[in-house]
Amino acid sequence: MTELILQTVLGQETAFYDEGDNAKGLIVCFSALDATNKFNRVSWFKSKEDRHGYSVLYLTDPTYSYYHGEPGKPMFHTYRKIIEYFSRPNKEGDAKPIHTVGSSMGGYAAIYFAFKLKLTSAIVGVPQTSKNNALVHPNSNWITAMKAATDQWIDLELLLQQPNNALPNLYVEYGNYPADKLAAQALVDLYKGREGLIITRKGSSNDHDYFLTANTVTTTACYFDNQDFKD
Repeated sequence: MTELILQTVLGQETAFYDEGDNAKGLIVCFSALDATNKFNRVSWFKSKEDRHGYSVLYLTDPTYSYYHGEPGKPMFHTYRKIIEYFSRPNKEGDAKPIHTVGSSMGGYAAIYFAFKLKLTSAIVGVPQTSKNNALVHPNSNWITAMKAATDQWIDLELLLQQPNNALPNLYVEYGNYPADKLAAQALVDLYKGREGLIITRKGSSNDHDYFLTANTVTTTACYFDNQDFKD
C-alpha cells in the first residue's frame, strides 16, 4: 500500500498516490461540487493493486466555480502547473499518458482540462456541459457555481468545437436524470460532428448519479493508452 501524500502546491491542497518513475501514467481526479469529502475517490485507489500502475492525483475546488476561479483570480494556469508538476516523462523524455476523472462539476473540469491541455482522455460520470442544460436541474446550486466563474465560464459545447485542439478520448456515464441525459447527448452529437472517440454507458437510475468504479477508470485508461485511433 502506497501512502497518500498530502501537499500544498501553488496554494492548492492536493493528494497523491505515487507509483514512481515506472508509473504507466497519471490519473487526475477532480472533486465534485459539495463533495462530502475534500478529495473524491481517495478510497478507490488506496490499494496499489487498484491503481494498476498509474499514479493518482486529487484536486479540489474550494471556490466552487467549476475550477475556473474567482473574479480577478483565474485558476486555469494554476491547475495546469500542478498537473505538470506531478506528471513524469518516460525514459525517452516523452510525456506519459494523463487521464482526467470526475463527476458532475468534476466531470466538467475533467473534460475541460483534457481538451485544453491536450491530454489523453477524460473519464467521467454525469458531467455538466452548459448553463442551458443545467437549468433543467431543479436545484440552483449548479447555475450558482457556474455564475461564480463569471466571464471565465464556457459551455463545453462551445469549447470542444474550437478547431485548434483535437478532442480527447472520452468515456461518459449517465442515467435517466433529465439534465444528465441532455448533457450526454450534447457530447455524443459533438463528438460525431468532429469524429472524436467517445464511449458512453447508460444506466437506469433516475437520479443524478453514476456507476463509475476504480476498475472502470483504470481499464478505460489502459484501453485508451494502447489503442491507435489516428488515421
